[in-house]
Amino acid sequence: GAITPSPHASDALTASLIEEVIRPVLAQLRARGVIYKGFLYAGLMLTEDGPYVLEFNVRLGDPETQALMMAMEADLGEVLLEVAAGAGAHADLPETLASAREACCLVLASKGYPAAPEKGAVILGLEDARDDGVKIFHAGTRRDEDGRFLTHGGRVLGVTATGATLQEARAAAYEAAACIHW
Repeated sequence: GAITPSPHASDALTASLIEEVIRPVLAQLRARGVIYKGFLYAGLMLTEDGPYVLEFNVRLGDPETQALMMAMEADLGEVLLEVAAGAGAHADLPETLASAREACCLVLASKGYPAAPEKGAVILGLEDARDDGVKIFHAGTRRDEDGRFLTHGGRVLGVTATGATLQEARAAAYEAAACIHW
């Protein structure tokens, strides 16, 4: 699963990561003549010796996106259109996307995930799991000829909830997830 915001993220850590990781990567892209517009996701490991970069992705990741989208108050579509139209780097982007809400996404996975996930089980309880502040994101599902949802991959559902605190969001996500079975 994923949570937002990270309890480890402080303003000082965020500023440090932007200066020590993100800006140097973008500077290197510019030096190579690459004009980059889009997402740059840095998968990080925070250690006592400082942060280590594990990976970069040029897209939003799963399940992090579900938590971010639920907590976000800004219209991401408008922000993306501004960037695509050439608005450039947004110094205020973190503030634009900031939220007073916290979010937790639980991934419900098929038995056997990740090596050999079981497929074809009927998913029950989706309607019972719906509540204010809860969304269920389909990942590894499909519909059969009768319109029922079936498991069809390893990571089946992302049960995501918001709350005033991370504890509230987590409790709501687990409560919703407890309604779902296959």
